[in-house]
Amino acid sequence: MLRPTAVLAALACAAAVPATPPPVSPEARRLQRLLDAAAAAPPVGGVVVLPAGEYVFSDQSFTLTNARDLVIHGEGVRLVFYFGSGFSMTGCVNVTVTGLVLDADPPNYAQGVVTAVDPSAQTFTADFDGGFLTPASQVTGAKVSFWDPDTRLLAGFAGFLAAPPVPVGTLPASPTADSAWNVTLKQQLPAAAAVGNLVTVFGRRGQTFAARGCGAVTAENITIHAGGNMGFLEASGAGGNVYRNVRIVRKPGWRGLMANNADGFHSNANDVGPTIVGSEISFTGDDFLNIHNRMEVVCKALGPTQLAVVMTSGGALDKAAAGDAMKFYEVLSGTPTHANPYIASGTVVSIARANSTVARQCHQVGDRMMAAPYNVHFVPSIQANLRRAEVFVLEFAPETVRAVAAHPYSLMNQQDYSNKDFYVAGNSFHDSCGSGGRVLSKSISGGMFADNVVARGGGVFVTTEQCWLEGSLGITGVTIKDNVVIDAAGPSTHIEVLAGLKNITCANNTFVVRGNATVRLDTC
Repeated sequence: MLRPTAVLAALACAAAVPATPPPVSPEARRLQRLLDAAAAAPPVGGVVVLPAGEYVFSDQSFTLTNARDLVIHGEGVRLVFYFGSGFSMTGCVNVTVTGLVLDADPPNYAQGVVTAVDPSAQTFTADFDGGFLTPASQVTGAKVSFWDPDTRLLAGFAGFLAAPPVPVGTLPASPTADSAWNVTLKQQLPAAAAVGNLVTVFGRRGQTFAARGCGAVTAENITIHAGGNMGFLEASGAGGNVYRNVRIVRKPGWRGLMANNADGFHSNANDVGPTIVGSEISFTGDDFLNIHNRMEVVCKALGPTQLAVVMTSGGALDKAAAGDAMKFYEVLSGTPTHANPYIASGTVVSIARANSTVARQCHQVGDRMMAAPYNVHFVPSIQANLRRAEVFVLEFAPETVRAVAAHPYSLMNQQDYSNKDFYVAGNSFHDSCGSGGRVLSKSISGGMFADNVVARGGGVFVTTEQCWLEGSLGITGVTIKDNVVIDAAGPSTHIEVLAGLKNITCANNTFVVRGNATVRLDTC
């Protein structure tokens, strides 16, 4: 088979790719035991130095649980995972991790060269490289992107798989050999689906570097070369985490086109937002940066002082307690183009999990909201989540419940776990691999986005996304200044601010489109 020799190395140079996950190496098991022991009984001084070397964790994650007051030095350590595994921290407080390199073998996506196209059938044929996962490893709905073989930059995002890819003829016996596949998309083929262009097919699975339920974590000099889902993920913790000189980048000298399959940095429902400085996030399969809290769905009033509320996936309602402040907003039909109207505020008197009868009734809330007369749009994963999510009964003062009950299926924001006061400065975000490629500020208040460069992405937004139930419905106090936005595929000459949001400050942002610069000194 022929391939562009300037782009894809000969298969003889490719490392062997396992058809199934390789075994976890003995060295990786020893490294896990070392970390387990340090978490259980921190050493004197609280410093752990991981021995340099390569550790094959395969389809197992490298985990740290309930550690406190610990510094972990990982300089010279390369962690190798199989599609979807990574480094995972849970319940950690005041932990610093430095120096790790996270990689995957094989990379978490399929990559090949287009050999034929059939626009009428929304199908193309490609010769897929045996050094990567096969396209059969990527489920229906995975994304497909096309690449310029000369620049190795994105030529066009195609869309999503309509069905599992089909092999052409008999597959080779060796998993490291090339193989030809027919790929059918849900969308019309773009012009970038041209013979000779490169193609990647990528779903999302698992985690890469995750901090769940954590606070005061510092990640420094951490590099990701192949993330199967979110690159850096933090969720449902005290937050206030710091990410300094972290990188999501292509592996030097490797022919792979992507560095991460989904969002580069995703922060969900922490109390205090992240600090991200001096870092590089690139070649991501979805948004560069997404900082938000969660919208919870009010199912119904259970009496004069009680509301049944559905906790959205990734929410922190299970951490709520008496005395917590909540705000309520109207749900809007379709995909909102302006801020959701405010209804009321309330202080939690008590909270408990709903009984099975109430939970069963509330699991229908997503389907009812998507039907007339509400006609709310949810993405399929959110609709599915609402059918099985946890349901809580919250007690408020009667006047709060009366106001909320007058607006069926309203939305609730916790004022805690709202990612307030994030700080993102001096970073480089560049080269989206698929849909998104955006920088999204959806947190409640006090955010700063300054002195960053955002190149060849989807633009910069201060907004909410009701379809994902993401974002604070009362965003305020966000400042976006001194940034440079280059060749954005989305809003290319302004910051996109959702209509109706208040106290959003933009200053001295420069927008470059094909070499022509526009400077907005005091407007978004």
